[in-house]
Amino acid sequence: MATLIINEQDIVNALCLYMSHEKDVEPDEIEVELFYDDEMKDPYGAEVTHQHKMEEIGTPKIISSLRLWLNLYTDIDGIAAGLKLHFDEEDGIYASAW
Repeated sequence: MATLIINEQDIVNALCLYMSHEKDVEPDEIEVELFYDDEMKDPYGAEVTHQHKMEEIGTPKIISSLRLWLNLYTDIDGIAAGLKLHFDEEDGIYASAW
């Protein structure tokens, strides 16, 4: 099976979708800002804002959101898929799924 590269915007979209299910709101009511800090134990994260309340989430929730996104928008089984987050100075945060 070929590797699927998931760009930063699709990761943001996946988080909006996932968090909208969790908060029972529309995806466009969620704002997401991804971050990467290589000095942290969990370097990948996101600040998620809904109704002026900010929540910081880490890698496990980002991976869960990508699994949901894969199930809904690709032919890859999100539960069985291998997923890895990456950071590149030019491309920002992206993911690979296989």
